[in-house]
Amino acid sequence: IIDSTTCRRNKRILDIITAIGLMVAAPVLWWIQQRKRDYFTHCWKVLTGQYSWVGYSQTDNWDTTPALPRLKPSIFATRDQLPHLQQPDLVKLDTEYAQNYSTTIDITILIRNITRI
Repeated sequence: IIDSTTCRRNKRILDIITAIGLMVAAPVLWWIQQRKRDYFTHCWKVLTGQYSWVGYSQTDNWDTTPALPRLKPSIFATRDQLPHLQQPDLVKLDTEYAQNYSTTIDITILIRNITRI
């Protein structure tokens, strides 16, 4: 579960490593970005711990998903993995993400959205 110490630590380590890697790769990746002005801002906010790369889809709807552990604000959401889903399915997706968290999920979402950093 994402609320465990191990998962939170792994998520934070992944955020730090990828933020540094993306900053190092900026000379190449910056050119393919859809919103170039946000690239360094997003990397910096993730590196400093203000944000995480991936979070829930329903952050504005905590009334419908109160059982989910709180996460930092995020650049991308679980819905970015499957953008065609509707509201009830997003709640299930967020619950699944929280219960079966793996850094592989975050990496997959980040790779799929590499041009939107």
